[in-house]
Amino acid sequence: MSTPPSKSMSDKSYLDLTDMTPLLEELLRQVNQHKPENPWDYAASYFRKVERCEHVLGADYMTVVACRRNRQAFIYCCSEALRHFPADQRLSVRDFFSLLQLVCPDIPLSLIQDSALTGCTAVGDSPPLYLHRELSTSLFFRFIFTEWLIMLENLFFEGKVRNASITVSLAKLQAKFEEWGECLPASTSQPSLPTLAGVLCDLEAAASVSQAGGVTFDTLISALLRNQGVQEETTSFKPLLVGSSIFLRTPTPVEGADSRMMPPDTSGTTSPPPDSKESVPSLPSAV
Repeated sequence: MSTPPSKSMSDKSYLDLTDMTPLLEELLRQVNQHKPENPWDYAASYFRKVERCEHVLGADYMTVVACRRNRQAFIYCCSEALRHFPADQRLSVRDFFSLLQLVCPDIPLSLIQDSALTGCTAVGDSPPLYLHRELSTSLFFRFIFTEWLIMLENLFFEGKVRNASITVSLAKLQAKFEEWGECLPASTSQPSLPTLAGVLCDLEAAASVSQAGGVTFDTLISALLRNQGVQEETTSFKPLLVGSSIFLRTPTPVEGADSRMMPPDTSGTTSPPPDSKESVPSLPSAV
């Protein structure tokens, strides 16, 4: 995982690590578009939402994936919104897609479909159902480690058409992980080296290595998704400010969604705190 910001960093590395540039660009875009009477209050409200991870709620997909902090905020919001669901509850891809639309209305269905194909075990076929835990882990893993996964694919397939039979040795993977850990830009996340070493040991112990001494891309991804360390690193992000009641309210059903998808209402009658969506004018999401 990335190191915390420090005064010894170069200006570019610091800005890349903290995602200040895309966040400020988004703020300026909104201010220019809406020209609020008091831009300072607008800016203060915007950054309170950033601190609480609420700035991605209802945002379009391109805004959600614009920077690492937005992706982390999306995962946090989804985790909070879905925390009443049992980990072993089974959902179809369409069910899960409808739930995620509560956070990001235009999230691509293909992203959920791709996540279900790797690391998720289907039950039935009309439609196939997947464990909520597995779908969430697979999707969130892809969100946090997007750039790293592209590098991993290039290592296996070298820009060619994917071939499920191609293998890479554990020794080469270990060397590459260590190399990337030293040279990756501050804005790119990789699972920690101890976690990756544990994944490779698990593969070796499970006899997942081919006779040529290598593993396939799909086998490696499945092992990564099963690893507890990877799961913890994927969902370890927490907001800088807590206390918003946005996830304590009664869930609103999505039109056309199966009623069994909605978790029980445990919200009670909690009143919204200051700066919640009821007391602060909502910030329009990116267009």
